[in-house]
Amino acid sequence: MCSQTLNKSLYFNRFSFLGLTTSIMVSCVLTAAPATAASLGKILTATGQVSIKRVGWSSYQPAAVGTSLDNGDLILPAAGSQVTLQCTNGTRQPVPSGTASGVANICPPPSSGNSDGTRGDAIAGIDTNIPYLISPRRTHLLSPTPTIRWNAVTGANSYRLRVRGAGVDWKTEVPTNEVVYSGETPLQPGQYYLITIITDTGANSNDDPGMQLGFTILDDSQKATLQAELTELSQQQLGQPAQTIAQAELYRKYQLNAQAIETLEAAINSNQATETIYFNLAALYEEIQLTQSAINNYLLAFQIASESADIITKTEAAEKLAKIYSALKDTAQFQRFRQEAIQGYEILNASPK
Repeated sequence: MCSQTLNKSLYFNRFSFLGLTTSIMVSCVLTAAPATAASLGKILTATGQVSIKRVGWSSYQPAAVGTSLDNGDLILPAAGSQVTLQCTNGTRQPVPSGTASGVANICPPPSSGNSDGTRGDAIAGIDTNIPYLISPRRTHLLSPTPTIRWNAVTGANSYRLRVRGAGVDWKTEVPTNEVVYSGETPLQPGQYYLITIITDTGANSNDDPGMQLGFTILDDSQKATLQAELTELSQQQLGQPAQTIAQAELYRKYQLNAQAIETLEAAINSNQATETIYFNLAALYEEIQLTQSAINNYLLAFQIASESADIITKTEAAEKLAKIYSALKDTAQFQRFRQEAIQGYEILNASPK
């Protein structure tokens, strides 16, 4: 095989999460999209064959509906194919067939001002001894009376819960790991709220290392705009999995991560799951720092992609798992998925341009 070290600053930049040493050498070139690439959208529908080429790849590779597209990617529908992208900005755009197009020319990159600054890479939501918050977590919400869920801790008989924010300090105690907010003070749009859960044995959700785990309520004008977009989407009659992908992306546009997760999970529960549905769900869980849920869904994405010969999703799921297992210092699993990712990127770079 090849003997080069990683190029394009990829000498463990993509795999610099290794938790081992940066002097480790890899026996092949890993060239893929830079870790900082901005997601511009997803493949929503495809009639006929469609291929993509990420930064650093030497050839185009077949891509499935639901595949994420980054700034710098090229997309090539075969002649006569009909392909539509669901852009991050909420629009759906057709792709010219028979010719390569830059994804950024179809789905404009979002402005830096659109970020709420709450993304992070903390490994959290994984210690079963902590009543860590599950939902609402790092999200905007539609309802001012959210259902609050957290990890059930073995041996705990009751949980003391507290919701704090501007003008709100609601406390309650329940025997289960779920409760609906019923405070006398309504939760207000635009305000940031934090939740704390403490078990009767003293375990505290604040011991979860996640960052900025609070939530906000979407304001009425945004809700109205969202509802109009949902109505327009429902009239498109896209079919599955396009409808699920488009709806989840629309919720993500408004930072409604909890709603996007519910949408993807509903598709899975209805036996409509694909490898890209699982991958997108895993990415959402990783974004809100629920690491164990991210692992579970990346594993399913990897498994289904392996069975369906979707080399892109298989390789990128393996890379995600290697990164997480490295942070968890699980050497055996890290080495397994690192090797899977290496082999996948070898395939993606094997064919001539």
